Amino acid sequence: MSRRRRGVDMGPRVDLHCHSVASDGLEDAKTLVERAALAGLSALAITDHDLPPVIQPGRHTVGSADIRIIAGVELSTMHKGRELHLLVYFPEDMPSQYVQWCRSRAMWRAEWFDTCATALGLEVRADAEARAGSRTLTRLHLAREVVSSGLSRSLRDAFDEHVGHKSSIIPPLNLAFLDALAEAKAAGGWTSWAHPPPALADE
Repeated sequence: MSRRRRGVDMGPRVDLHCHSVASDGLEDAKTLVERAALAGLSALAITDHDLPPVIQPGRHTVGSADIRIIAGVELSTMHKGRELHLLVYFPEDMPSQYVQWCRSRAMWRAEWFDTCATALGLEVRADAEARAGSRTLTRLHLAREVVSSGLSRSLRDAFDEHVGHKSSIIPPLNLAFLDALAEAKAAGGWTSWAHPPPALADE
């Protein structure tokens, strides 16, 4: 159903960039779908970091509401020494080869997490789910461990002092932005640059 604001047709409401607890979100995928549907959204893409869809794409019914789930992923990459994120969407199911490619990215992130934890002097290591590529460990997970260990007093401090993009301790990711773009296009994906820095976008 279209939305109207002051007589203007706003069109369908969608959210094409959100995360579940499978990466660095706060809710499980089923809860996200339910809340989105009940809020009146017509489509939702759960774009967990470096992870194939954790819920089946297609039409879902929640009570009397229908919502379309779009297959998507947010890839974490590097470009000219800077971390950039690429959103990738598919009009139908994500191709099986691309699913496996994304899962291999999640598995690599588990190894990356262990390397980061060692560099930070943390005893925590990636769990079995992360090693199997069923969920992705991110900087937020590192930040939580930094706070838990007492190295920082808050998540904000943890990012500022230890795990943020400016950190000299955290190793860079091993996927180039342009390589991620090429993989996505070859698989038939639709792409969007997630939260691009204005100056870099102009460049």
